[in-house]
Amino acid sequence: MTSISPIRLAMNLCSVVPCLADTKITASDVNRFGTMVSDSDFDRLSCFEPARERFRRTAMTAVYAIDLNRPLYYFMAGEFNSEPGWRHNRFIHDNDFEVIIPIQGHFELAVEDDRGERTVRISPGNCTVLPPRTKGVGAARTGEHVNFFWMHFVATSWRPGVITTQKGELIRPSRSGAAQVDVAESDEELDATQSGTIQASDVHSGDTSLKPTENEDFTSLIATTIDHISRNDYCPDANNLCLLPERFRIDDINRILLPLKNLLACANSYRYSQKENDYLTAVVLIELCDSWLRSLTAAHQEHTANTPGKTVPIVEWIRAYMSAQLTVASVAEHFQMNPDYLSRLFKQEQGVNLRDYLISLRVETAKVLLIRTDFSLARITRYSYFNDERNFIKQFKKATGLTPTNYRKQFAQTHLNNGAIDPTIPIPQELRRVIEGLYM
Repeated sequence: MTSISPIRLAMNLCSVVPCLADTKITASDVNRFGTMVSDSDFDRLSCFEPARERFRRTAMTAVYAIDLNRPLYYFMAGEFNSEPGWRHNRFIHDNDFEVIIPIQGHFELAVEDDRGERTVRISPGNCTVLPPRTKGVGAARTGEHVNFFWMHFVATSWRPGVITTQKGELIRPSRSGAAQVDVAESDEELDATQSGTIQASDVHSGDTSLKPTENEDFTSLIATTIDHISRNDYCPDANNLCLLPERFRIDDINRILLPLKNLLACANSYRYSQKENDYLTAVVLIELCDSWLRSLTAAHQEHTANTPGKTVPIVEWIRAYMSAQLTVASVAEHFQMNPDYLSRLFKQEQGVNLRDYLISLRVETAKVLLIRTDFSLARITRYSYFNDERNFIKQFKKATGLTPTNYRKQFAQTHLNNGAIDPTIPIPQELRRVIEGLYM
């Protein structure tokens, strides 16, 4: 922990947290950001009320990033029903996560983990994720019928992090850090755990501390992923991850219950291999992650639609005047803006920085030409506004995970009956007329 002056703290809050509920903010709230300040010093911040208010309206949520390239192990799962008056038994998680998906009734858990003690409310429509090394007990007896699904699993590689949101909308990261947690420390340990039924205590655990200064900020990662989802595009940065916040709303519960019930059916019947349970566990987790990311995407799209923004005319101008020579500097010059300011503004309003937006337009153009024409790569490079073929192949593979040639082989047949081209993709007009004419 580092000491920080009240004035410096106010300046940091103004610049870092752009804008929680109207609750009294205390020194302990600020200390969660990795600073140390006394209550008396914090009271002196009254002259910086805008910073205090913006801090209150900002929510930080714990998120767990699970590596899908490393083994996931099913531990146990089930469906629980109870009459009114039930209270959750005391529990202790070792190295296992628990996912709770309530269907009916509410109850509260008093839990304790590396972040301290807190009360977690379990309510229908929301998914709750309890990380390893969590212990707890029912906070009170229920006054209604309770029905929920639960699932325990062990992830051999995961890392804790945070995201920063305002009213469900992601905002720019407030800090960055890294904490890689590899529960299994060697390939030999992984091989040993693969033989027979896994027990949560069998896996060697690393440092799963969730101290704020050790958390990784996933806001940028998730913002980039949302941008890809908005375009129904491949998500290279999140493809091998399952991102789960500690609590989130499930919009389509049936989509989650289908694979979860399939998992329960398999787990409760004989299978010669445990791997089926492990794979089905991964499917449930991916569906949960997808549900959360889609809800964030929908919130972002609604916010964008209701907020005109200063960059809307810039986006329209770029699409109209796209060229190989178009750069951040040339766009800034046309609109008489500082390039650094334009990049920050564009990222704030559009969710992606201007340089990446220009590349994404070029890649989208190349996709259309790859699946709608038999043009050579050299010709597609030119028509999709890249300066050279080598850079085109590099940027295309980074964005899609495939080389242009492999993309053409994999997707060309799926678009043969669809003649219309997305008008937001800056295909040269003479080419657009030719390509769409082929499908008339």
